[in-house]
Amino acid sequence: MEKKDDNTQDSPLPEKIGHYVIKKLIGKGGMGEVYLCYDPKTERDVALKRIRPQMNEIPLIRERFLKEAKIAAQLTHPAILGVYSIEESSTDLFYVMPYIQGKTLKTLLASYRQTKGSTIHLVRDFLTICHAVQYAHTKGVLHRDLKPENILIGPFNEVLIYDFGLAEYSDMTSESFEEMPVLKSHPDLTRIGKIVGTITYMAPERILEKLDTIQSDIYSLGVILYQILTLKHPFKRQSVRQFKQQINDEKIIDPIDVAPMREIPPLLAKIAMRSLLFKKEERYQSVKELIVDLELYFQGKADWVFASRLDPKNTSDWELQETVILKQTKDWAIYMLSSALFPGNVKLESQITLQKGSEGIGFLLGVAHKMEQRGLDSGMTVWVSPHEVRLMRAGIILKTIEAPKVIEELPLDIEIEKHYESIQLKINKETLFQFPVFLPVTGAHVGLVYKDLQYRMKSFSISVGSYNARIGCLTIPDTFFANGLYDKALEEYKKIIHSFERRSEGLIAAFRSGLTLLELNRIEEAFGAFETLHKTQKGILEWLGKGLAYRKLYDASEEAKCYEVGLNLFKNDPNLVLIEEEILFRLEQSKEEGRRPPYLFAFIALKYHLLPPTNTTIKDLAKALQTPPFLKNPTEECLIAFYLMKIKALEDLGETEAARLLGDLEETNDSSFQQLLSWVQKSQKEHSFRSKTLFDLLKNSEKKGRSIPLHQYLPLELALLQRFC
Repeated sequence: MEKKDDNTQDSPLPEKIGHYVIKKLIGKGGMGEVYLCYDPKTERDVALKRIRPQMNEIPLIRERFLKEAKIAAQLTHPAILGVYSIEESSTDLFYVMPYIQGKTLKTLLASYRQTKGSTIHLVRDFLTICHAVQYAHTKGVLHRDLKPENILIGPFNEVLIYDFGLAEYSDMTSESFEEMPVLKSHPDLTRIGKIVGTITYMAPERILEKLDTIQSDIYSLGVILYQILTLKHPFKRQSVRQFKQQINDEKIIDPIDVAPMREIPPLLAKIAMRSLLFKKEERYQSVKELIVDLELYFQGKADWVFASRLDPKNTSDWELQETVILKQTKDWAIYMLSSALFPGNVKLESQITLQKGSEGIGFLLGVAHKMEQRGLDSGMTVWVSPHEVRLMRAGIILKTIEAPKVIEELPLDIEIEKHYESIQLKINKETLFQFPVFLPVTGAHVGLVYKDLQYRMKSFSISVGSYNARIGCLTIPDTFFANGLYDKALEEYKKIIHSFERRSEGLIAAFRSGLTLLELNRIEEAFGAFETLHKTQKGILEWLGKGLAYRKLYDASEEAKCYEVGLNLFKNDPNLVLIEEEILFRLEQSKEEGRRPPYLFAFIALKYHLLPPTNTTIKDLAKALQTPPFLKNPTEECLIAFYLMKIKALEDLGETEAARLLGDLEETNDSSFQQLLSWVQKSQKEHSFRSKTLFDLLKNSEKKGRSIPLHQYLPLELALLQRFC
């Protein structure tokens, strides 16, 4: 462990401290001195920190030194320098740590100032530091002296925080803070910053209010990140007195403006600036929040650039404004589609107030332009209404989320982010949901939809995503896809697949290339593209893609089987919601495709508990089916399974008689057929309603020119009809 380059000695080295053999003095601090030692018992080099002999007689300093050792010993994290042992006697006090032959971050930054080289790779080390600080905070420990000098980078990229000499527990009182001035009788302990921290890394509230908080450590982290990005301090402070005198003049300049010639991603600059906000309430409220933003950078998620401000009252902002009918609810609504296109990652921000009686307002993303897909039949909709939020695709509800904080007459700050693989909603800075979205959008318009005028909208602005090189590659083919340029999109997706083989970007590109091939009606090639995802980290997309391919072939049975395979193979996959979402979407959408498809998807939704039996769609589908006498009070799942001839499912549900009858029917057993026929004929007399009962279907089978093709009947109905034909 090397902290200081100055190895000058005031007196000869002792030969031993305890049983440890002294090799050299590494460095000195206000309270202690650090030696490189050899431990003959373990036969390894160690770092030994001992209280300076002249300080050993001062109880307060001895207590503080021991406290530092005990705090460090309690923190067991890979990025915090651990403590092997603490040894105390009346004449000596020291503790032993691992010896890491590395350089401090301070030394590394100084060398980069000489070479003017890029320091972006150090941001990964900074993320490690943040994880260690977050861990310390969960243990109730504030470091209070975070700075590059106290961060060690080893030869194998070990990143370690050390020197907990000023650390305190987060419930520290003002009295414990005030104890420090007692040390003024020792000048070497009272250099600027040594008592309460280092002035150039110290949060304003620590100086002005003598207040230590989690946000104080976050402020210090902000200074470190600022230095990594710019190789400069965010400000110049000489002393506490000077800071207090010039507090109103201290301005922090954006890192990009301070060092315009350096490689500084805007997202990292924003993280540093937010960490350094003067008021602690406006900074990150936890290190975890800071880590989330850092990980967005490493994942390649979008940084936002303002693109446009839309005004619902300004007709030039909108390509069209018309009345439409909403799916499922069949309500009339006003639909507004933006004139401008916003491809790629998009962020919608608005402040709305829902007035009394409001049914809410929907925000549209990724809608097809020129009404090629009838507006609401494309894109995503986030509908915000009192006490709940709905996520819809192509006008079909995928998810309903309770939102008790969304109430009438309360201003709501809405943030909706559509990334290349997810959509996220925040209301008043609180995340309500984040859903994966791997299907590329079919359009690039945004818009609004509402059923009444019981709302006020203060603002509505759009930002688009700027990208780093890692993820930005996908925006090019996605834009081609959204505009129907499928050949160009396919060409670009193939380049990404080749460049990012077996990586997330390449796998997503493979999936989207399959979707592009479907648009080009090259079905067999699409199956091949989806097959490449087999046994990869995005394996769930193989079965989603194959299901979509069978949909293109109008084969709902095979499509449903693909989704069932996905549900069974990827039970613990965080992206399982992709399959679940598709099943719920198809349950509604397939109603326009005939009689059988909605029952197939309803059965899967019930079997895998995606919907409760009380769901309106499930109840309506079950109501259209007659109940045979040998099913005693069947559940919706049981009744649908009977008509779909799911023999194994009926057996699992305990309906063995129904399962046996269906099994005999498949073997053309006359008695079973007569039993069914008798029931159907009898049901005609008991039911006066004109629904598609079995009797109606059997009767219509004798007529020529049926309005419904045979393949669209439920399997049981089809089996009976085929016996008549």
